Amino acid sequence: MKRALLLLGLCSCASYASVAQTYADKGNYELAALYWRAAHLESPQDPALKSNWDACVQSGQKSLDHDLDAFTQQQDYVRALGVAWRRVSLTQHAETQVNRSIWLAQQQGLEKQALAAAVRRVDSVETSGGSPTDLLDALRVARAWNPDDGELARRYQRAQDRLALNVVITPHCNDAQCAAFVSSLANEILKANSELVRLVPAGSEIQNATLEVDVNTLFNDGPWVNTAGGKSNGQVERRNRFNEIEYDANQHPLMMPISADYRTFERTNRATMAANVVVHDVTPAQKVLFQTRPSQTETDTRRYVDWQGDERALGPLMSLGTNQEPPADSRTLATRLVGELAKQVVQDMLHQLDGK
Repeated sequence: MKRALLLLGLCSCASYASVAQTYADKGNYELAALYWRAAHLESPQDPALKSNWDACVQSGQKSLDHDLDAFTQQQDYVRALGVAWRRVSLTQHAETQVNRSIWLAQQQGLEKQALAAAVRRVDSVETSGGSPTDLLDALRVARAWNPDDGELARRYQRAQDRLALNVVITPHCNDAQCAAFVSSLANEILKANSELVRLVPAGSEIQNATLEVDVNTLFNDGPWVNTAGGKSNGQVERRNRFNEIEYDANQHPLMMPISADYRTFERTNRATMAANVVVHDVTPAQKVLFQTRPSQTETDTRRYVDWQGDERALGPLMSLGTNQEPPADSRTLATRLVGELAKQVVQDMLHQLDGK
């Protein structure tokens, strides 16, 4: 094979051809064929490039045919179908004599076999008394192959109903932050359109779990604190009453000293929210199905500088500005935490309870 793949020293396609040859030498004929094709399109008049491209396609076909036969014999139709897709892709731009209609028909046949295998797995789990979780997993795969099948949809719905957690949110706190967190938590669950976790009102006959929530929020509104101070010195060009720079006899600008006494101030407000979220089943044992204790902190800090003297002497200190507007208060910061914390809790909860 290597003797058939000749590396041509053509300046117009040396880059494509050299990369193609590298892949071909490693036996990666699928990638090599792409680069030989690019080289051929740049120099269509060169027959050797076309020959190398065709040779790579043929070698790639043989390698993929071998894999396809192996996976089909193993009844691993999903991997076999993946190989079939790659084989069709390999030849979609090829100019070799390939009957692609036969390959496409074979690909469609593999899709049917993959669906049939997925349905057989569903039947096997049901008849052998497999776990509801295994059955739901098998139905997910089968429906992925044929989402429009009504019977699969009905079987999936029955399996889903068996495993569904119909939860009532039960808060164990009553302040404003707790109420906002519970509301945000409910919204996040509804937005997620969970496969197994469903919210139901208190007293519902189908309730089989509780989602218990406790939230503790700490507020800290700090004072303005003097963080630094002193005298800053510098020099500036001296100017006359016409604001013109004055020079000495050698035409060097005359400099004059300047200084400023300054103090810098900083103020930080902070809110920390910690939640405890637990999902229990409604059996007397109150088995814990999920629990998390996330905590987040939100801060806002403002700074400014105050001075007496020539502000030009302050240099980089002036970047602090003179705005003495305070930072956002801690209760405002707490409202920002509510949504972030609720989203984190729901993501973690559904990742565990949806069984995916």
